[in-house]
Amino acid sequence: MGFLLTIGEKAARSDSVLSRVAAGAILLAFLAVFMQPVIVNPFELDQATAWVVVCYAFAGSVLAVRWRRVIEWQPTPFDYALVVYLAFVVVAWPASVDRQTTSVSIFHLLGQVAVYVAVRAIVTDSPALGEMVIAAMIIGIAVLEWMALDYRLRFGLSESRLEFFPPLEWNGRAGLGALSAVEFALLIGIGQSAPGRIRTASMILMAGLVVEMILLYARLPWVAALVVLAAASFVSASTGTFRRFVAIVGTTGIVAVVVGRSYALHLIKLMVGLEHGVEGGIDIRSTLWRNALRIIRDHPLAGVGLGNYPRVHQQLFFIPLPATYPELSGVTHPHNLFLQQTAELALAGGLAYATQWGVALWLAWRAATSRPAQALVGAGLFYMLLALVVINMGENVFLEQVSAERVRLHTVAWIAIGLAVAPARVVRARAPAEIAAGAPAQIGPA
Repeated sequence: MGFLLTIGEKAARSDSVLSRVAAGAILLAFLAVFMQPVIVNPFELDQATAWVVVCYAFAGSVLAVRWRRVIEWQPTPFDYALVVYLAFVVVAWPASVDRQTTSVSIFHLLGQVAVYVAVRAIVTDSPALGEMVIAAMIIGIAVLEWMALDYRLRFGLSESRLEFFPPLEWNGRAGLGALSAVEFALLIGIGQSAPGRIRTASMILMAGLVVEMILLYARLPWVAALVVLAAASFVSASTGTFRRFVAIVGTTGIVAVVVGRSYALHLIKLMVGLEHGVEGGIDIRSTLWRNALRIIRDHPLAGVGLGNYPRVHQQLFFIPLPATYPELSGVTHPHNLFLQQTAELALAGGLAYATQWGVALWLAWRAATSRPAQALVGAGLFYMLLALVVINMGENVFLEQVSAERVRLHTVAWIAIGLAVAPARVVRARAPAEIAAGAPAQIGPA
């Protein structure tokens, strides 16, 4: 009997290793598809649906080989917040302005959530794969940014902002700007915690990224970068890396002043309404925010249903913006993710959505400041999530109804959340009595 048990244990251990290797291979394949300049679409579906199908295929493949990890799922505070948010999404469906649109939006949302589940299932067992995901994202985003810079240089440098960078299907300036903020956040985290050569390489990449952000993009990535730097100062004080932080700030500041002093002044004037341009000023967003508050006031208890905000806004506000911006008169979203979620899911649903993000940020902050061994991953993820929140306060880079290419930007957030909240499994030390009895070490949560 003991011999059979030993054979069974070895077979189970071998199966576990094979399933982990298979899950890692699936993750690598997904990341390779994820960071492509264009969305993989062999069946010629609309782009948003094509990417959601990829998400379902990835998550389904992972869960097929790691189904045991799903059964053993250890809920985190984020999971409870996620369940509450999804409950409001479902509850709001019967009262939706257009139930078919809401059904499609729910299908797309669940595809994104499936990515979160798959990523978390993988990195919970193999934390090293989390660092691999971050490395892949840094390399992939850097390639995309340099492709955009090459197009910009061939187009010519001027004060005008380019809206699109063909053939990069990442929502043009808005999407690539969001990616630049994500890259900046990850490099800040690495610069604070990595050893010498890696830290030097991250600062060189950061200097190049600052140049790209100045030449290619507008305010929001810079606002996100400044907020990230402010947060990094607190993390540096908590982890004893303040000298490194000063070096990072110095590098960023010098490059920004040398390369983009005139354009930075132009952006500040735009922000306060002294100048006008493609980026628009605060008056545009304040108008859109008031429109969103009007819709929330009209639908405080039931909302308009997930995905229905653009339709409702277009019906209520035919020309929602001042006549000084006729080129933007067709804008149909509030340029604020959280206002849009509140309008679609009512006050309670909007609060649930904001709570979900708050919990994710709290877990990532705790990882960044209380687990030094995971500071490289934890700090970068916290900054990354913070940058996405800041950008979405003045934009909605997840809104695929406006531009289908944004669907992958939404996936960026769910991957980051999956990495941030995954409880790493560690080897639990055996007590002396267990050692004497020959009991094996147990794998479990710290």
